[in-house]
Amino acid sequence: MGIWVGRYAIVGGAVREHGPWFLERERSQDDGVVRLLILVEPIDERSAPFCEQVADAVAELFIHESASVTGGLLRAIRRAHANLEEWNRRSLREHRVAVGITCAVIRDGEVTIAQAGPGVVYVRDAQGLRRLAPEAGTPAANPLGGVEAVDPAFSSERSTQSLILLVSSVVEQRLGVAAIGAVLEAGPDRALAELFTRTRAIQDMTAVLVAEIDLPDELLRSPSPELHADSPAWADSGVQEPTAVDSGPASSGGSGLGAAVARGWRSAISIRTDRAPYADRNVPGALGRLGVRRAGERPDAMQQRVRVGALVGVAVLALVLLGWCTLPSIVSQDRSAQFNDAMASAATHLQAAAQATDVTRSRTELQTAASELARARAAQPTDGRIAGLQAQIDQAVKGLDAVSDLGEAGLKKVLAFDGVITAPFTPAALAFGDGALWLLDSQRGRVFRIDLAGGTGGSSTPSGSATASSTPRATATATTSASPTAVAGAAAGAGRLEPVEVYRPGATYGGSPAREPRVITWDATGRRLLLLDTGPTLFSIASKQEPTPIAMRGAKDLRSVAAIATYSGNLYALDPAGGEIWRYLPGGGGFDSERSGLLGGIEMADARGLLVDGDFYVLGTAGVRRFRPPRELPPLLQGIDRPLASPAGLAADSQRQLYYAGDRGGHRVVVSDREGAYRRQYRHPQFIDVRGVALSADGATAYVLTGEGIFSFAPAP
Repeated sequence: MGIWVGRYAIVGGAVREHGPWFLERERSQDDGVVRLLILVEPIDERSAPFCEQVADAVAELFIHESASVTGGLLRAIRRAHANLEEWNRRSLREHRVAVGITCAVIRDGEVTIAQAGPGVVYVRDAQGLRRLAPEAGTPAANPLGGVEAVDPAFSSERSTQSLILLVSSVVEQRLGVAAIGAVLEAGPDRALAELFTRTRAIQDMTAVLVAEIDLPDELLRSPSPELHADSPAWADSGVQEPTAVDSGPASSGGSGLGAAVARGWRSAISIRTDRAPYADRNVPGALGRLGVRRAGERPDAMQQRVRVGALVGVAVLALVLLGWCTLPSIVSQDRSAQFNDAMASAATHLQAAAQATDVTRSRTELQTAASELARARAAQPTDGRIAGLQAQIDQAVKGLDAVSDLGEAGLKKVLAFDGVITAPFTPAALAFGDGALWLLDSQRGRVFRIDLAGGTGGSSTPSGSATASSTPRATATATTSASPTAVAGAAAGAGRLEPVEVYRPGATYGGSPAREPRVITWDATGRRLLLLDTGPTLFSIASKQEPTPIAMRGAKDLRSVAAIATYSGNLYALDPAGGEIWRYLPGGGGFDSERSGLLGGIEMADARGLLVDGDFYVLGTAGVRRFRPPRELPPLLQGIDRPLASPAGLAADSQRQLYYAGDRGGHRVVVSDREGAYRRQYRHPQFIDVRGVALSADGATAYVLTGEGIFSFAPAP
């Protein structure tokens, strides 16, 4: 028994054994040899060409570390992040690079996994399927090269009776967790082939499988076992053998981004790929059939085996020649029947998609139609009818995706943070209320009010903090996409927006010391911002007034508070650790009432956002769950093209009964209706780092919080 590492990649639609996002190295020391696997994932298109160099630099840093496995990984990742961040700071915006990284170190049957930024790992063992990914909002979720600190998440797995799959996030987005679990249930000898049959339509991805398998040591140590199209698992997949693709020249050494990332170890590192040559028949699938010389075998015995093999080869060749003369017509007829059957099936599913009454059913039918069309293409690749049907499927999928690319004219800059708010500053949450935006800074615990009518709005500030910055700063102009009230105010007051600090930890308000804020929400009934700090003390912040502490009975007894929300004068607190949403009735100038639980203690450890409008909407890593206590209803965003990668922010348009969620990992804002059906998504290059979303009172303007500023757009009717 030993540990085997199998992999395949799809690069630009072409199948490879090695791709530019995966790297494998070894580190030899006195205490043994460890294998290092690195899978890198770009957060945007401009970062994709540099993934290989970043992986190579991290590998070099790790290999030359003398620390433990965990310590070596930690230092390598942090040093690469620091140097990549410095590279970005010195570069133009269009040249900045940020990537997620997943490292796995194999040693003595133990696999140590380190994850930072986008990336996902699946583990299948006796306990079932587990998904490993950095928790959103933590330093582990920050990509290398970003503006925030990186602290990778570590986990340790035993390879015994386990399957460990490192895979690009796009695979999870396309297939879903359940499908990946089903793939791993196929076992180590078939899992990659099963996965490939489901991912062959993806343009760019990488999958790496780590498993303990009973093979000779020579094969287990081979960095790239040759996988043949005649292996059983591959043959059963129904996929034609792909042609090997050259990986292209290796990266230049000693300069450029790769050297800059690794510069923390030495002044220059030669960036190389160390790829093995591609086999002519190299395909993903089951374990290959490799010939291995047996230990102690004599040369004369080997010669006899060669002679026998030659005779068998001649016999096989004779049979092939005979078949070549007699079988072509049969094969041609069989392929023609397969083609006609697949084309008819694809057309049927396309029609069913058009007739379906819900988005989820339509998308399922289109996916089946695309699979059937791929089967037809495998049978008759040059038939002209394929392109026509493919165009119809693509058009139908495009309609379901409902992507609105805002473009330069569709997105307005409300406020740029650089030069306006003093550093250090980390935007964490955004709320709309009373004609203003309320901004939470998680770095220093400050809260700012941004009057959309222009000016300071007369809000009070703590002593010595009259403005957001004491240095000269740029100002932003109120956008034309704001609500009618805001536009009118901007026209009257020259439209200058100045963030005003209204809350700061360390100050004292109403006799209560202010601490780091946990969460904020707008209370429409009381026309005030509610803020719960780590005390926990609940503060009320109204326009032109200092924060006032108000009652929230038993707040210290809550196991956790991930979000708060208000509805009809009531206060609701989301408690993921307790599996509850707690309701507080108004009383005593605040919420001095006994709380009541609404969900009965359910599993929602990943909950991070809450919205209430009679029903209860909980934002988590998988999307938006919906509750009508005591029942849980179907979730929002049913039928969306791919799951949310890293949800951030939840807002509601009560007039149109639409719900908006930010998708930080997907670089978009998505919309669902009240029945749970996905409606549309908005995209823009500025949405690369979505932190929150908010809507004006009339729903006519959507505001998007990013790491660089606040932007607005007018949603489609």
